[in-house]
Amino acid sequence: MKSFLKLKNILSNSQGFTLIEVIMIIVVFAIAVPTLMTVLSSTLDSSNKSVVISQAATYAQEKIEEIIGDKRNPSKGFDWVTTTGRYSSDVPAVG
Repeated sequence: MKSFLKLKNILSNSQGFTLIEVIMIIVVFAIAVPTLMTVLSSTLDSSNKSVVISQAATYAQEKIEEIIGDKRNPSKGFDWVTTTGRYSSDVPAVG
């Protein structure tokens, strides 16, 4: 009980922070803030890389499907298809 009263006296007599306490808080923040910013920056970089990799995989899958589709339909993407061979003429040749 005496120790509680002693602590209460010490706390009631304090009128603010000492210079040492303020300097210690500044030092702690000076160490903690850059460290947290570094961690946050690397986390954002990792997140951005995963988004780019995901988009690249989706784009590659679309291109693979397009190539497979072109194999099945060789005329895809063209307006006309030419064939070679003999054709009979509807109009007789004069000559």
